[in-house]
Amino acid sequence: DAAAMLARLNAVLRDYAVSRGLVLVDLAAAFEPLNRPRLMRDFAHMHDEGYELIAEIIFDHLRRRVLVEGMESSRLAALRKKYWDRPASKH
Repeated sequence: DAAAMLARLNAVLRDYAVSRGLVLVDLAAAFEPLNRPRLMRDFAHMHDEGYELIAEIIFDHLRRRVLVEGMESSRLAALRKKYWDRPASKH
């Protein structure tokens, strides 16, 4: 199962980064609560907003770690809200 193998690989990468004190931008964790099928063009490629979201997440992580300078982006919050995979409300 590809999903299980990817989860194991991500765990290995997280452990590796922590054990060596490396900066890790965990995109797997960042995309977990999002509706990935809506961001994807096909199995391997995202729509433009998917790639924009990746860039915003990386920039935000590096900015919060004070590795780059810049202002907080309102675009990141807007994209997260747009693709948040929350259950439909029951009315």
